[in-house]
Amino acid sequence: MTVRSPFRLKVRQVEQSCVFDLCNPAGQEISATLRFPETLAERHQNWQQIYLRRYELQTRARVGRKSGSGTPTSYDWDQELRIAETTLLNELDYWLGQPELLGIREAIQQAVEEITPKHSNQPGVSAALTILLECSPLSLAQLPWETWKLVPPNVAPGTVRIARTCTTQVAPLAPANSSRRGKIRILAIFAAAPELNHGLDQKILRSLQSVAEIEFVQCQPTPNPARNGSKSPELKQQVAAAIADQRGWDVLFFAGHSNTEANTGGKLELAPQTTLTIAEIEPYLAVAKQRGLQLAMFNSCCGLQIAESLIRLGLPQVVVMREQIQDAVAHKFLEHFCHHILNASDVHTAVLAACQYFARENIAYPSAHLIPSLFCHPDPRTRLFRLEPSWLKRTWFQWRPTRWEAIAISTISLLSLMVPVQELLLEVRYWSQAVYRQTTHQFPPAASPPVTLLEIDQASIDRKGIDAYKVKPMSRAYLAELGDRLRQLQVRVIGFDYLLDGSTNEDATMAATVQAAIRQQTWLVFATRLNDAGQAIGVTSNIAKPDWILQGNIDIVGWDVMLPATPRCDDNCPFAYQLALAQVLRFDPASPQPQLKPSGNLQNHVSQYLEQVEAPNQTLAFLKQPGLPLGLQPMIDFSLPPAQVYRSIAAWDFLERPLSDPTLQSFKEQVVIIGSGGYDQADDNFPLPLAVRYWRSIKNQAGQQNQTARSQVFPGATAHAYSVHHLLAQHRLLGISNLWLIGIAAILGKGMAFVLMNKNHRQQQLMVELGVGGTLAYALIGLQIYISALILLPWLLPSALFWLYILPNLRRSA
Repeated sequence: MTVRSPFRLKVRQVEQSCVFDLCNPAGQEISATLRFPETLAERHQNWQQIYLRRYELQTRARVGRKSGSGTPTSYDWDQELRIAETTLLNELDYWLGQPELLGIREAIQQAVEEITPKHSNQPGVSAALTILLECSPLSLAQLPWETWKLVPPNVAPGTVRIARTCTTQVAPLAPANSSRRGKIRILAIFAAAPELNHGLDQKILRSLQSVAEIEFVQCQPTPNPARNGSKSPELKQQVAAAIADQRGWDVLFFAGHSNTEANTGGKLELAPQTTLTIAEIEPYLAVAKQRGLQLAMFNSCCGLQIAESLIRLGLPQVVVMREQIQDAVAHKFLEHFCHHILNASDVHTAVLAACQYFARENIAYPSAHLIPSLFCHPDPRTRLFRLEPSWLKRTWFQWRPTRWEAIAISTISLLSLMVPVQELLLEVRYWSQAVYRQTTHQFPPAASPPVTLLEIDQASIDRKGIDAYKVKPMSRAYLAELGDRLRQLQVRVIGFDYLLDGSTNEDATMAATVQAAIRQQTWLVFATRLNDAGQAIGVTSNIAKPDWILQGNIDIVGWDVMLPATPRCDDNCPFAYQLALAQVLRFDPASPQPQLKPSGNLQNHVSQYLEQVEAPNQTLAFLKQPGLPLGLQPMIDFSLPPAQVYRSIAAWDFLERPLSDPTLQSFKEQVVIIGSGGYDQADDNFPLPLAVRYWRSIKNQAGQQNQTARSQVFPGATAHAYSVHHLLAQHRLLGISNLWLIGIAAILGKGMAFVLMNKNHRQQQLMVELGVGGTLAYALIGLQIYISALILLPWLLPSALFWLYILPNLRRSA
């Protein structure tokens, strides 16, 4: 990741004043002079003293330092340090908030406003504005400049990031190392310091072994009494040789004691009485730089001059601690730093994340968040070190939803799962398909409808004079009268869409009708329902025995064509499925037929016969439908005109016509369903689908009287008639899940957002016009695919999500 167009801010102290020079990427410079307050130096010195006393045990700064022994252990240094930190930061904020620096702050804020919206969605590039800070002298550089509040509080944290750089001329960056592939290489040097827990450091570094090759160098001096405790040149040579390894390193890590030293660029303690200055290993570091060294990290104390020395050598970036650091704090910093590096964060983000952790845990680690600093090479081509993610991770980082997009996806997905919304969208879609079918005159080939609805409507009840208490449940004598007349017409498949589970004084009349029909080998299908315990409640044995008839569940889920779990349909078979099955088997001489003295249950005989049919013929093809892929369920297609699906006749009209009437004679080859015609007390009156309302509005169905009352309801028997038609005609309308198309819309919307991001206004306008045209084209294609392939593609919610992805990018670029 490249440090995007960094600002250079030079701060140098001249006597009692500080000169601020801000240079933007275009080369323009803003200067300001501000008096350096003595109170700030005092606050900083006071904070340093208290900080050193709080963290004097187990620090990593033994080189050239004396311990502050003699401190009372019972004193509450944590509280004193928090007070000193607050006082220091308040003084620093007050000083940097002076009017003299207003021009610098405004220039930075203006750059933030310009750069953040433009680049916030570009993958692999930081949307943050980076300021490279140069400070001199050392006392000024020791201030916690990273806490400078350069933007208003309403701007997202991390929008402006301060990194440090060298104050003198630096060597150029080495050419990018493109020869090394695979895992990065890390050289980890651990000084000989028994008082420090290097084992924990090594354990943390090993968490990177999945993406890195790590070589550990344990500094162990060779005992030589002749030197009388003097420095060990062998140990220095070992470290230097490791740094200049011909295979090269990506990361150099040091853990141990270190300290600042002006003349040598800082020094490291490799072992007691064995120190190594940066000046001594400059040639080796230069070799390592040429071989690909990208990051040096010193998890040790007082590393300001170490960092400046390495940046002057041309290293891309260095992480150091500006003050002494306690061993436990060093471990925690390394732990959080490695965690974020492992998650593909750049080095600056990882340092800031570790500091944010210490800021949240200020009670346990007071002022620890003020200590780490990142130094970067001033070349604007400097790439922040990061573990290059895999192709899959890079794709995810690029395509993962933004906060707005996640909200849009969640909202649209939730709407798609809400039953009332599903029903409303399906209603509108059926209506639009009916209008499209009528407009384009795309109807199935003309054929005689396979189903007749014998409807008991309010007029039939009134003409017959049926008492109100015999309407619910329906008079079985009236049902028997209708059944007898159908038997006289030699209708072979009759369905009773009434639950006849209880006993009445009319059962004998109904039973006689049933037995007479069975003698003619008429297939009778009676309605069943499941009770609260999940048990099927069917026709009472006073009317018909299970050995004679088939029974089917009349419950409807949504507007699905109800199918059995298996083709055998051993238990809880759907009502319409049983009627379609009976219609097929009546023409099959090899199949079992209804009879009054069977050798067993008729349903069992039918199931056994279906098992023996190895390859269902065309007439039994609908038996394959329970095995539809991905859990798809056939749907009732209300875009078909009712006149092509079923015929209907009122019960009173049916009884008053002579048997020789041609309309009645046509019943012989059809499935006849006796059911409700929409009277007030019926239990299965549903709201009238918009598509059916549309068909009724453009064509009056023959024989329909009392149209005003019937037009407001949709009886369940009509839904069963649609299902029987679809099963016999192999008319399978499959509805694709909204969630599938929502996922596709999210991908297309994200892709379009990427395209729009880098387009000018005119190009964006053209892309939007193409998007509108594509959305309308998809709607038309969906309408035609519905008719041609019997596939219902959702339109509204996926299209809405597509535009929710696009519109914010248009606003952002306007």
